[in-house]
Amino acid sequence: MCPPVWVGHFAAGLGDNPNGSIAIHRGVLYVGNGNGTQVDAFAASGCRATACWPLWAYDAPGVNTPAGLAVVGNHLYAAAATGVEAFPRRCAIHAVCLPVWRDPNGAGAHLVLANGVIYAAGGEVLFADDAATGHRLWTYTTSANSNTPPTVANGEVYFAVLGARQLLAFTVRTR
Repeated sequence: MCPPVWVGHFAAGLGDNPNGSIAIHRGVLYVGNGNGTQVDAFAASGCRATACWPLWAYDAPGVNTPAGLAVVGNHLYAAAATGVEAFPRRCAIHAVCLPVWRDPNGAGAHLVLANGVIYAAGGEVLFADDAATGHRLWTYTTSANSNTPPTVANGEVYFAVLGARQLLAFTVRTR
């Protein structure tokens, strides 16, 4: 058996929720646990010890979906229990960062970013938000829950609405 090189101990949750999200960007690992009150940030290279603690944290409760975190440019986007939120990508060491904007209508959504737009699926609602401001660009209501993350390719964003056995395609917008 191969032991881990290092183990990060995060305060992002109680540890008993098997759902959560992880993202990496420019040498920083971001992890959120569905039971937690925050998303924690670690140096991807570790901490030169076998046990590592977060560099800083984000006030983003209940990031409970596999596609609940995305990092683009200077922002971390989180689909938290309080909505889709944008945070500064980096914060002061040992700080808890607050969101720069929040869309409260996107709680627990699955998200993906493309061309400055956040595309998300949350329950029976598919939507797009401007990544810079959080302003809602469009909404589409489906006939069943969409519990899968959207994906972007070939100038289109695709949503699988499994309960309705539908694949929906929309043209990718730019801000």
